[in-house]
Amino acid sequence: NSFNIRFSRQCMIGTISASVVAVLLMITSILLVLFIKPKSTARVTPILRWNKTGITLAGTAGSPGNDVNKLNQPFDVKVDHANNMYVVERENHQVRKFPFGSSIGTVIAGNGTLGSSIYLTLLQRPQRIYLDSNETLYIVDTINGRILLWPDGASNGTRVASKRRENQNNFDI
Repeated sequence: NSFNIRFSRQCMIGTISASVVAVLLMITSILLVLFIKPKSTARVTPILRWNKTGITLAGTAGSPGNDVNKLNQPFDVKVDHANNMYVVERENHQVRKFPFGSSIGTVIAGNGTLGSSIYLTLLQRPQRIYLDSNETLYIVDTINGRILLWPDGASNGTRVASKRRENQNNFDI
C-alpha cells in the first residue's frame, strides 16, 4: 500500500507540474502574440505623382535650334550609370551628352551637318542609341542606313551594320 500511495503522490506531483508548465507556456504565448508585433516584410512603395507642370532638363520649350541650350527634334534619350543624359537630335544630326545637373550639352557624335554615309563623322537623322557600360554608343543612323559604334571620346564612329535600300528614306532596325 505504501508503494501505491508514493506512486499516487509522484503521479499527482508530476501531473500538477506538467499542468503548471502548460499554463505558463500558454500565458507566455498569449503575451507574445499580444505585445510583440512581428517585423513587417512588406516593401514600402513610394507614392508617385505626376508633376503637372513638368521639369525641363535640356532644351528650350517651343524654341528648336542648334544652340547649346536648344534641341531640334530630340528623338531618343538614354541615361548612364552617373546620370548623364544622352539625347539624339534628329534634325541637328547629332547626339549630345548632358552632364548630370547641367542643361548645356556637348556634341559627342555628328556635328550638326547633314551627312552622307561615306563619312563616319557625320549623321543623317539619327533615330536611336544604345549605351553600354563603357559609355560606347551604338547609333542608328537612319537615313544613311547604318549602325555606328561610337566609343566614348571618339571623333568618329565605326560602321558595325549597314543596309542601303534604293528609293527608300527609312531604315528600320
